[in-house]
Amino acid sequence: MAAAMETEQPGLEIFETAGREEQVPREEQPKLEPFYVERHSWSQLRKLLTDTRKYHGYMMAKAPHDFTFVKKNDPEGPHSDRIYYLAMSGENRENTLFYSEIPKTVNKAAVLLLSWKPLLDLFPAILDYGMYSREEELLRERKRIGTVGIASYDYHRESGTFLFQAGSGIYHVKDGGPHGFTQQPLRPILVETSCPNIRMDPKLCPADPNWIAFIHCNDIWISNIESREERRLTFVHNELANVEEDPKSAGVATFVLQEEFDRYTGYWWCPKAQPTLDGGKVLQILYEENDESEVEIIHVTSPMLETRRTDSFRYPKTGTANPKVTFKISEVTINAEGRMGN
Repeated sequence: MAAAMETEQPGLEIFETAGREEQVPREEQPKLEPFYVERHSWSQLRKLLTDTRKYHGYMMAKAPHDFTFVKKNDPEGPHSDRIYYLAMSGENRENTLFYSEIPKTVNKAAVLLLSWKPLLDLFPAILDYGMYSREEELLRERKRIGTVGIASYDYHRESGTFLFQAGSGIYHVKDGGPHGFTQQPLRPILVETSCPNIRMDPKLCPADPNWIAFIHCNDIWISNIESREERRLTFVHNELANVEEDPKSAGVATFVLQEEFDRYTGYWWCPKAQPTLDGGKVLQILYEENDESEVEIIHVTSPMLETRRTDSFRYPKTGTANPKVTFKISEVTINAEGRMGN
């Protein structure tokens, strides 16, 4: 116990610089100079490690990432392309969308510095940053995201539509496409919903960017961002509080896929629509349906001790059963007026 207590006392360790082992007379050997290494307690070492990981995550997110190059097709303009990307603003740790212009003429002998311009104006979702649901907290932990703001975005080139999740909402904005390119920050539009809980993993339909899909309570929903029409596509989850009684999900990547294979989605839009005889079309979504009824449930104490609660998860330990995965296709018929059929 005494030895263990001593390790908790900060202090200095004294070491001597090592010399080469050579046959040198003692009087000619250089004098070793001591150097000092500060000792830390276990709690201090834990704090140092936590601060280092936070700083590492901060530096990783500060650099621009998730680039999208878009041709401007403007013979009279000075720029050939516009680059969109996520980056951290200089004032805080908020991740948001920026863009830069690439000039048509580039001096290869000089370094080209591109100016960062914000694509988005301030919007109400910023007030919600940091107030994440349990689902978002777990996903951000598995993705090692240490910043707030926009973590990813979806872009449809032909229409110039951006779709992204921010705070507790899903937003869209248009830049490029038939609308042209903006020179001022744009104010995103909230995708309204009747869903009571958080919506996750939003995606634009490549065949019709007016339609989006998202995950709500472990099932797939679709919504029209123009008409606000909304519908639930899959019905495998029962939204029960007891994890043991509600083991199925649709369109959600399982824990193993997220943690070990870095795949965080479980559904994909078909890139093309199938036309119908009445002038409408059929949109398709490929998704995985998971049955985790045989996966072991573990109980983890909340890191916030004042809550005095535990979280329950299905966790496939080594040698135990994995989820049963089935791939299925869901079809949505859109009539000539752009509304969903029965």
